[in-house]
Amino acid sequence: MTSLKLELPYPPTINSYYQYHGHRRFVGTIGKLYKNRVAKIVRELNAYMGAGRLEVTIILCPPDKRVRDIDNPVKPLLDSLVQAKCFADDSLIDSLLILRGDKVKNGKALASVLKGSKYTKAAYMDLMGLLYEILWKVRKEGLM
Repeated sequence: MTSLKLELPYPPTINSYYQYHGHRRFVGTIGKLYKNRVAKIVRELNAYMGAGRLEVTIILCPPDKRVRDIDNPVKPLLDSLVQAKCFADDSLIDSLLILRGDKVKNGKALASVLKGSKYTKAAYMDLMGLLYEILWKVRKEGLM
């Protein structure tokens, strides 16, 4: 498996990444600035994964103690990596883990990308089946 580790600026939320004009949605000024910063980092590190199945882990280290949704900044981050041609498309991601890190000055996002997922759809489906059975038994026995 090929792996890649990136330290990126803290992404804007999906709410500030896009702007609207009537019914038209487009990447706004904040989004363009972020995409350019990510593209520069990817270019400098020659961080290109190409096509293929991926596993991505993202650790979001916020810039301050404000309450934040952990999923809001993920789409802008992934879209920026795709635009920078780090990988072909975010639909290639089989496994996505998002973690909240400690507060750091100016914030940052640590992204780890592994090419060549070790999991198959069949393995995921087996795991989901096992989880369903366990949860069903726990609820049936009143443990939950």
